[in-house]
Amino acid sequence: MTPVVTQVLVKKKKQKTHVRPMANIENSINEQQMYFKDVAGFFIFLLVVFTVLMISLYA
Repeated sequence: MTPVVTQVLVKKKKQKTHVRPMANIENSINEQQMYFKDVAGFFIFLLVVFTVLMISLYA
């Protein structure tokens, strides 16, 4: 039974090596999307702070 388990593990290991180049491309796309989300979140934060500041100065 042990040789069957090792064969399965070796096949999985070979499959993972072929997937890695595509994973790098996907990671760069994910990092770029996360960067845009961070920038958008920062602008929303500034908008909220500016709105609260204007409301407090008006009152």
